[in-house]
Amino acid sequence: MGYYNMPPAKMAADLNALEKLLRTLNGEGAIEALDLLEKITRNVVQNPSEDKYRRVRTTNEKLAVLFCQENCLAVMQEMGWQQDGDSLVLPMSVELDFPKHVVKILEAKSYYGKLKEEAKRGAKLAQDPSKAGVLHEMEIDRRERAAAQAVSSGPKLVAQAVVGMSEEQQLQAALRLSLQGAGASTAATTAPSPTPSQTSTPTPTSTDGASQKKPDSAFDFKRRGDAETKKKEGEMSLQDLRALQKEKFKKFEADPNAKDSEIYKRPAATGPGVKQEQSWYDWMTGASSSSSGGGGGGGGGGYGGGGRDNKPRMKTLRDLPPPVRQGGG
Repeated sequence: MGYYNMPPAKMAADLNALEKLLRTLNGEGAIEALDLLEKITRNVVQNPSEDKYRRVRTTNEKLAVLFCQENCLAVMQEMGWQQDGDSLVLPMSVELDFPKHVVKILEAKSYYGKLKEEAKRGAKLAQDPSKAGVLHEMEIDRRERAAAQAVSSGPKLVAQAVVGMSEEQQLQAALRLSLQGAGASTAATTAPSPTPSQTSTPTPTSTDGASQKKPDSAFDFKRRGDAETKKKEGEMSLQDLRALQKEKFKKFEADPNAKDSEIYKRPAATGPGVKQEQSWYDWMTGASSSSSGGGGGGGGGGYGGGGRDNKPRMKTLRDLPPPVRQGGG
């Protein structure tokens, strides 16, 4: 299984030749040797044209930890290094890559670090006699998983018997193998529990049309055809109204008694004997029909008098009341 968007762990069958050789080093001093190999590889990756980083002397005392490993030369030759006397030379035609070489070295260091931790844990368990039963159960569990894999995959997988090992070494080996297979067995046997189906309760919908209508936003894209369609519909409705009015007018002309209706017998609003209609600005000027009618001066002002036209009279400062005198005199 993956972890934080990382690919699943590689099994032994997925390892390439370099990865397999990196895992054949001796457990003692393997991490220190890989540290030196990582430093040499990084120097070549960062400075591919520098010749000094492409030549390594095997007799260098600082690199003794690296070259004391049995499979060290095989690892470096797999990476492209060539033997030249007491030195190893990397040709200019060979290019080392960070993901293909440096990353593989880092993975091998992690592999040896896990083995070291498992060995410490096994030694601690072996020193406690009360945990011998736990180790025995772990060994039985490991054998059962191995038998199940042999049945499922065919006769290629055979049981490996532990020969020539002490009891403590057998306990450590059993613990290491059980810890390696614990992750796979847990992932295979543990299935995610199905989430209970939640019954969604219907939310009450409001009957108010204004509350259901969403406000317009800049992200409500509208097609140009919709606006043109609405415009055509508006024009059609206007034409229909005009046609309806024309039809009513034609019916009115065709009816001889239409002009005898009550609305045609009403007197005009501005005819003689009818109270003059007030203007819309009479509330500002205080004018009335009596003040603006012809035949006599209106009230309240210095511009009264008959004979004037029936225009509305505007009030001025003269229409204001005189100020109240204070004091004597």
